[in-house]
Amino acid sequence: IGDFRDLLIEKKLADQRHKNMEIAFLTFMGLFLAFCILAFISGMRQREYISFGVFSFVYSLLYFLDTSVFFDTGLKDHTIQKFIFFLTSLLAPCFLVFSIETFREKYNFFVKLIIFASFVLSFFFLITMEWKIYRIFVYAWTLMAFITGGLVIYNIIKSIIRRTYAAPELIVIISLLTFAGITWAGEVSGLFSTQRIIGFNMSEFAFPLAMILFLYTICAKFSKTLKELKVFSDRILSTHEIERKRISRDLHDSIGQSLSAIKLRLQMLNSKVSEEKTQEKDTYRALIDNISSSIEELRNIAMDIRPSFIETVDLSEALKLHGERFYKQTGIKLHLEVTSQSSKDLSTRIRDNLYRIYQESLNNISKHSEADNVWVSLKDEGDVIILMIEDNGKGFEPLTTCKGIGLETMKERASLLNGDLEIKSSLSKGTKIKVIVPLK
Repeated sequence: IGDFRDLLIEKKLADQRHKNMEIAFLTFMGLFLAFCILAFISGMRQREYISFGVFSFVYSLLYFLDTSVFFDTGLKDHTIQKFIFFLTSLLAPCFLVFSIETFREKYNFFVKLIIFASFVLSFFFLITMEWKIYRIFVYAWTLMAFITGGLVIYNIIKSIIRRTYAAPELIVIISLLTFAGITWAGEVSGLFSTQRIIGFNMSEFAFPLAMILFLYTICAKFSKTLKELKVFSDRILSTHEIERKRISRDLHDSIGQSLSAIKLRLQMLNSKVSEEKTQEKDTYRALIDNISSSIEELRNIAMDIRPSFIETVDLSEALKLHGERFYKQTGIKLHLEVTSQSSKDLSTRIRDNLYRIYQESLNNISKHSEADNVWVSLKDEGDVIILMIEDNGKGFEPLTTCKGIGLETMKERASLLNGDLEIKSSLSKGTKIKVIVPLK
C-alpha cells in the first residue's frame, strides 16, 4: 500500500508538471498566433509567412484539443476526437504548401495530387467508421505524411544545390518540422516510437522551437530591411547633393553668365542713347534693373541649392555665413554660439547633413513661425556633437503638424548619421530642435 501511495503521489506530480508544460506551450502558441495576425494586418503578407501562419493555427488548435487541460473541461467527446484526427490529417498538406512557398517551387501535378488526396483523406476522419476501416485510413495518412516528408527533403536538397533558398533559418525550421512530422506519423501509426528511445515526444518540442526560429527569422529580416533602407536613403541623399551641386553650378555658369552678358549689352546700348531720349533711357534702366534683380534672385537660388562656401569652410563658418544671408533676406535676428572644437574636423557627410538640417530649420522658421529671434548653438558633449535651434515664434503641435516633407527629411538625415532629432514645440511658446550626432 505504501508503494502504491508513493507511486500515486509521483504520478500526480508528473501529471501536474505535464499540465504546466502544456499551459506554457499554449500561452506561447497564443502569443505567436497573435503576432502572426498583427504582422499580417501591418502588411507582412508574403506567401511563405501566410502559409506558415495557417500551419501554426492548425497545429495550435490540434495541440489545444489534445491536451489534458482541454480534457479536464469535460468537453472532449467522440466528435472532438474525430475533429482532432481531421486536423492531424490537415497538417501534412499545410506543411507541404509552406515548404513549396518558401523554396519558390512550382505546384506540379504530383504535388497537387498529394495535396488534394491529403485534404480528401482528412474529411474521411470526420465520418464514423469501423476500426478496421479506420486503421486503413490511418495507414493511408501515414503514407501521405512520409511522401510529404520526402518531397520536402527533396526540395531542401535541391534548393541547397541550386543555392536558391532564402533565409537559412527557414531551412532549419522546415528540416526540424519534417523530422518531427515523420517521427510523429510513425508514432501515430504504431510503426516506431521516439518517446521510448529518447524519453519524450519529439513533435511537442519541435514546433515551439520552430516558432522561436520563425520569430528570429522575422526579426532578422526586419533588421536587414532597415539596414538596406538606410543605405538606400544615404545613396539617395548623396546623389541629391551631387545633383544640387551640378544644378547650382549650371545656374551660375550658364544662365547667370547669360543674364550678365545681356545686362552688359543693355548697359552699352543705354550709354549710346542721347540724354534727350528720356523714354528710351528709362526703358533701358528698367530692363537693366529687372535683369539685375533676376541675377540676384538666381544667385540666391543657387546658394540655397548648394552654397559655394560649403566645400571650402568648416561647419561653424558655414552656419555663420548662412545665418548672415538669412538675416538679410528675412530680417529675423540670428544669435549663433559655437563652442564645438570638433566642427573643424567633421567628415563631409556629417558636415553636409547638419548644414542641411540647419538650413531647412531656418527655412521653416521664416515661412511658418512668425519669430523675430532665433538662437543657434553648436557644441560638443563627449563623443557627440549637438546642434540646437530655437525660436520665439508661435510654435505648433508636433503630434498633429509634424507631417511635412522638410521635417521628415531632417529626421532622415539625422538617422543616417546614427543620430537623433528631437522637436519640442507648443502653441505660443516657440520651437526647439535638437540634433545629436555621434562623432564616430
